[in-house]
Amino acid sequence: MEIKVDTHVHTVHSLHAYSTIHENTLEAQKKNLEGIVISDHFGPYFVGGNLFQSFAGIANIRNIPDEINDIKIINGVEIDIIDKMGNLAFFDHYFPFDSSESVLERLVKKCSMIIASYHQFGNLTLTSLENTNMLISVLSNPDVHVLGHCDRIPGKFEELAVIQTAKKLNKVIELNTHSFNKDKMAQERIKRIAILCAENDTKVTIGSDAHFATDIGNFSAIKNMLTSISFPEELLINTSVGKIYDFLNQH
Repeated sequence: MEIKVDTHVHTVHSLHAYSTIHENTLEAQKKNLEGIVISDHFGPYFVGGNLFQSFAGIANIRNIPDEINDIKIINGVEIDIIDKMGNLAFFDHYFPFDSSESVLERLVKKCSMIIASYHQFGNLTLTSLENTNMLISVLSNPDVHVLGHCDRIPGKFEELAVIQTAKKLNKVIELNTHSFNKDKMAQERIKRIAILCAENDTKVTIGSDAHFATDIGNFSAIKNMLTSISFPEELLINTSVGKIYDFLNQH
C-alpha cells in the first residue's frame, strides 16, 4: 500500500504550525511523495485577530506554482465546524466592502479541497443523535470534500450512518495519523471507522495533519492497521496524485 499524497498539511499561515510551503515540499520529496494538500486552518480560533488576512493567506495559495521541488501542490483548507447544525466558520460573516457573498462562500471558491473538521465550539456537549446530525449536515454541504478527523468528536455518534452518508454523497472520510499516533483509544476508534468504510465502500484519505515538516508522510502505523484489516486500496483516494485530481473533478 503506497500513499503518495499527504492530504492534510499545515504551514506557518496556521500560526501554530512551524514550516513553510517550501520546507514542506522538501520533506515530501524525501518521503517519496507526489503531492501535498496545503490545508491551513480557517475558523474563529485560528484567525489571529484579522479575518481578512486569514482569508487572504489561504485564498492566495492558488497563485503559487502548481509544483514545487517536484511536488504537486493542491490548494486546500481545513474549515471549522462551528455549531451543532453543522455550519462552517464564517458562513454568516461578510466583508464590509462587499456583502453579496459571505466570507465562507468567497473562500471555498478559491480552494480545490475543502476539509471540514471539528475542533471546539464552546462547552457545548452534544448527544449521539446531535453529533450524528451535525456530521451528516457537514457531509451534505456541497462545498465539502472531506470530513476531517471525526475520531475527535467528543462523545459518541452513529458511525455507520455518517459513513453511509459519505458513500451516498461521494465524500471522503479522513483517517488522521496525528490522532492515530496519539493514544490507544483513538487507534481503536479510527480502526473501527476504517472497517465500516471498507464494509460500506466509502472512500478514505490518510492525512498526517503535519504542523511541522518532519511529520509529513509518516503513515507507517496507520498503513499497518489498514493492512491488518485488508482494507481495499481502491477506496484510498491518495495512492496517487492522479486519483486526487480525479476525485476533485467529480465535484
